[in-house]
Formats: sequence, structure tokens, C-alpha cells
Amino acid sequence: MVNRLGRYLRQRGVNILFDADGLPIQERIDFLGRDPNGLVIKWLKKHENWCLATADQVLTRSKKSVDIHLQASPNLKREKFAVVSNGRDPAHFQIDHKKRLAIRTEFGLAMDDVLWVYAGALGPAHELKNMVNLFLAYKELRPSSLFLLLTRDIHFLRLELGDKLPHGIRLMETPFENIPGYLSAADLGISLRKPAKSLAGLAPIKVGEYLMMGMPIISSAGIGDTEEVLAGKPFAFLYEKGITEMNVLAKWVDDASKMDKTQIRNFGIEHFGIQKSVNEYVSALDGIASA
Repeated sequence: MVNRLGRYLRQRGVNILFDADGLPIQERIDFLGRDPNGLVIKWLKKHENWCLATADQVLTRSKKSVDIHLQASPNLKREKFAVVSNGRDPAHFQIDHKKRLAIRTEFGLAMDDVLWVYAGALGPAHELKNMVNLFLAYKELRPSSLFLLLTRDIHFLRLELGDKLPHGIRLMETPFENIPGYLSAADLGISLRKPAKSLAGLAPIKVGEYLMMGMPIISSAGIGDTEEVLAGKPFAFLYEKGITEMNVLAKWVDDASKMDKTQIRNFGIEHFGIQKSVNEYVSALDGIASA
């Protein structure tokens, strides 16, 4: 629609901002099986290229995404792009020690027992089975540990895991406002995605939520710019498919779960907080206003 109105808007001095959130066309290829040479994908790419070319500024969620667009369209200028993050409100995602104690008591967890958590949507792009298998391998070494799945995508979960969940895994549906309470009870957050080209365009919001809750995380390598931000951090385990050294991962989980939560939370707020997102959007909008 905006493409059709492009000339009309230009004649009236209206600036165009294109929010290229992720790499949605590539996601259709990676996870929905669309033919990259099919008519649908060609039609979508035509209009996306038109948006990229005519917009005064383009927003992306990662520097890698910018590189991919520039590689596909070398005539575009890097200055046209601005990277903005998906921030969360630290006032909402903060540790509640009372709820931590109450929920862990409800789950029958001792002080040193490790509770894994996954919170959020589930779908073809998520490595649900891999997350579960990693936990079960850890549970063989630490039998008292639990894994909490906080999701509303029950149908997909049943398709992947069946009607009966493995021992040690709990499933819960809860409103968004209750999620920080359950995250407070957890010791480790996990978020794995299937390897795909489209992941370069993502800014996984769950990673930020986990970190703001003071939790160490296991995250897939190669997702947006996350690997660049988390590389070398003792509270982040960048997972690559095919890992077999479970003893190494188990030791890391044990050590990381005892880390200073305040230090992890401060890092999360700095890199994934909503104020950072606001500043990035303001900068991008100021740029288009002065163009």
C-alpha cells in the first residue's frame, strides 16, 4: 500500500520509514518451506526491495541484517539503516524473592536444585526437542532438577513431545504479568532456535528477559547480534548443535547458577532494557526528520 502511495507521499514531502523487522521473507523459506524461486517469494522480494530503495530510513534488529540487505542490494547506502533493539521494562522484569521461595517450595525444590525455564512462544523455528533433550541429559547427572515450560502454544508442544511430558518437565500457561514471578524461581533460562539464515535478522527478546531476571542463559549461536554481545560472558553459554560434552555443560550450569544475579541483571538492563530501545528509536527518528 505504501509502495503504491510512494509518489503521492513524496510530492507532499512525507518521509518514509521502513521497519524491516527481521528477515520475514527468508523465514518463510527457512521454516514454512516456501520455494525461494517461487512466484510468492519473488513477488514479496520485489516489494521489499522497493521499500528498501524508496524509504528515507530503514530500521532493522541487527547489524547482521543490515549486511544481508546490503549484500543483496549493493546500491543501498549503509547510512540509510538504523539498528533498533527489542527492549523490555526492567520495572516489570525484576526478581521477586518472596515469589521465588513460594514457587520453589511449591515445586519441591531444595535451595541447590536447579530449575531450568523456557518462557514464550513455540513454533517450527524453535528447538523444543533439543532444549528438552539437553535438560534430560543434565537431569541424569542432577536428578533433582526441573524444567518449567511457560507457553501457550500447547498444540505445537503436544505435536513435538506427545501427550505425556518426560519426568521432570512441567508445563504451565500463565498471564504475561505473572511470568516474572516464575522467572524469579528459576536458575537458568534457555532459548534455542533452529539454524537458519533468517536468524541473522532477529533480536531474541527472551534473552533480555532472562538476563534482566538475573539468570544465566543457554542461547543458540548465530541469532542476530546476540552472539557478539554475549561472547565471552561467563553467564552465557552459546550453544551450537552437536554438542556432546554434557559434563562440561553441566559444570557450567552448576557454576553459572551460583553467579551474582545483580551483575547479570545490570548487564541485561544495559543491553536489552527498554530505555536502550527508546534511545535508538529517538535517534533513528531524529535522523529521518533532519534528512
